Amino acid sequence: MASAAAEDARAVSDLTAEMRDNLRAAGPYTPPEAFLNREPALTLNNVSAAPVAQMPPTLDSDGDGLTDVQEALIGTNPNDIDSDLDTISDFDEVTGFSYGGRTWYGNPNWADSNNDGVLDSMEWKPTAPDSDGDGTPDLYDFDDDGDGVPDSVDVSRLVASKDNGGNLVAFSQSNPLALTVDGLQANRYTYVNLQLRPTNADQLWYAFNVLNWPKDEKGNMQDWDGKTFFDLCKKNGDPNCAMTPDANGDIKIVPMLEVTLPDQTGRPAPAAATSTQRCWTTTTSACARRATAATCSTRRSPW
Repeated sequence: MASAAAEDARAVSDLTAEMRDNLRAAGPYTPPEAFLNREPALTLNNVSAAPVAQMPPTLDSDGDGLTDVQEALIGTNPNDIDSDLDTISDFDEVTGFSYGGRTWYGNPNWADSNNDGVLDSMEWKPTAPDSDGDGTPDLYDFDDDGDGVPDSVDVSRLVASKDNGGNLVAFSQSNPLALTVDGLQANRYTYVNLQLRPTNADQLWYAFNVLNWPKDEKGNMQDWDGKTFFDLCKKNGDPNCAMTPDANGDIKIVPMLEVTLPDQTGRPAPAAATSTQRCWTTTTSACARRATAATCSTRRSPW
């Protein structure tokens, strides 16, 4: 039963992912042409080839400004003013807004019209639609602040690190990030969430790939059995094993950043400041006998 439930859940997840991919590939949503043309003879016959009963052309069951016939054509719920529950009415989404010489519409049947991981309620801004001024409104922009970090993973979606000239800032050992946190209170935690992106985006590949250590029984890192992360996953009975990329090998490289705070008087357990180190840490498959190694440098950053 557990296996069947896992298969069903995986099927639903795959179907949802496929729907999202299809919506992305289709580009910005546009209502049906018959609706946009406001055809005067628009009836349910426009919706289906099968003979259907006529309904009053002016009937608007939910009072949202769209007739039931129009909602049937669009595919929205005639009894709900907000079919996708994104807090934007069906009427507003299919009416759209003008920007950059064209009309942009929201998808009234999908709460995240461009599937960037940010709901339309947070990106629907008809009076100021384009946060980074790149010509694409946030509703269909996959990087609202233009900092190179996709909205789906950006913890500061509308704020990019830029200098006074509007240029993106690249931090380095000679130009380190200086962080000041004000308003600290005694006996209360302060949470700081840092998100860093390498200047060379290709280096993100290291954090999400799997490498292979060849057979070696003498080095500091050893591979005695030739197994991979995929082999380990199957051995442990996990039903969600991913052959790609886990079957590639037995090493994962995880970029790590060590943040060092200077000594401050009155701080609990004060300690002298030390050099900041950037490390690459390798984690290895548990079913292969080898050590974990870390290589650090105070002179060179892997990014």
